[in-house]
Amino acid sequence: MAPPVGEPVSRPTVGEPGFVSPTHTRHQGPWTARVADSGGVAFRPGEVLVNTGSLRRWQERFPDEVLPLPDYPEEILGGRYRRYQGVDDPVGTVRKLIEMGLEAQVNHVLFGHASPGDLPANPFYANPFYANPFYANPFYANPFYANPFYANPFYANAPGSGPGAAAGPRQSSARPGRAFQRERLASPDPGESPRIVILDTGYDTSLPLTRPQVLSGHFVDEPDGDTDTYLDPVAGHGTFIAGIIESLVPGCWLDVRDVMNPYGDVVESDVVDALDALADEVEPGERPAFVNLSFGGYSTTGMNALAGAITRLHHLGTVVVASAGNDGSPRPMYPAALPHVLAVGALDHAKYPAPFTNFGPWVRACALGVEVVSTFFEFDGAHPARAGGDIDNFAGWAVWSGTSFAAPRVVAELAAWMVDHGGSPHDAVREVIDQGEERIPLLGTVIGY
Repeated sequence: MAPPVGEPVSRPTVGEPGFVSPTHTRHQGPWTARVADSGGVAFRPGEVLVNTGSLRRWQERFPDEVLPLPDYPEEILGGRYRRYQGVDDPVGTVRKLIEMGLEAQVNHVLFGHASPGDLPANPFYANPFYANPFYANPFYANPFYANPFYANPFYANAPGSGPGAAAGPRQSSARPGRAFQRERLASPDPGESPRIVILDTGYDTSLPLTRPQVLSGHFVDEPDGDTDTYLDPVAGHGTFIAGIIESLVPGCWLDVRDVMNPYGDVVESDVVDALDALADEVEPGERPAFVNLSFGGYSTTGMNALAGAITRLHHLGTVVVASAGNDGSPRPMYPAALPHVLAVGALDHAKYPAPFTNFGPWVRACALGVEVVSTFFEFDGAHPARAGGDIDNFAGWAVWSGTSFAAPRVVAELAAWMVDHGGSPHDAVREVIDQGEERIPLLGTVIGY
């Protein structure tokens, strides 16, 4: 029987001393021990989220009935959801709870959208969507599908990262790059910059190339957290995204918070915690203008816990921007397809849709996401140098592809508009996105060309 619904438990949130997330397993190798999969939906094994309001109403109506849930204390997410751990069959349990009239869901796992469809940490690489009709989307019928990027041998990924692989070194799809002078959209004065929050892998504080004004979270980005001498698959993701925004709006107020494992997975409840922490900040001026979420996943029941946290921020004036995903599919990707989220697809340097980008009426903008250059670690991994170069010898810069890196370009454009024109984040969306003149069907407004 579920315990009575009481007041939310007071505990440290992301960025506060003493914060330890029970689902955030740092520096752990292959994700298979902490990710389950059913019908293409990834979730935390043994975990179920139940809406506290629906739970209270059910208990009032059926005080003597027993729910198919563990009978021990569970965590409350922002007072809106309870997380039950140790559930033998999360998918079946959620189905039963929904049939009983409760709002319930699995605790979804989401994945960073770095690299076109072959992200080593993504279980969907072997899922049925790659054989479905969506993969024959309209963008694949044109000549740019045959571009040299897709002939890159790294697209075939590294040992241990193919379908069904559960162990072995997993290669990052980031490649060494060279510094170059980026376009600068605006240079805000201190104190006048819109505050931008990046929820991701954190930030490499050793780099002098980008200087976020605030660094939060209990971990910083690092290249080899599991010390296997290989670059972790999504290590540097947050640092790379911060570099994109800072290079376009130098001096902007960046707040980089760690929620994602360097192997590329993040659990929904951790994202909810991080978003709630932003909404709970007392002074309106301390709340972010924009939040960048460059990760996502699929769901059959929706991600109501995540949707609630995003809606709360939206009503406080924050614009949440999320990457659309790299499966070449119109299937809605969350959080990008949730209400009050600005979903971003990817284009190449010639302004063609990237072959890997997700698409659909839920995608509102698109920007460069192919062979993007930004800041990275100084790191030399275990791969030896060969005639074609050393694929994991980084000197502070990298080249990377994915809708992950289109989203921050849109964030930068919106922030630059606010610097130049004032107004609110929602005003910026109306002017830059909704009133944008150039559009691509199913990918929205073209940004940054």
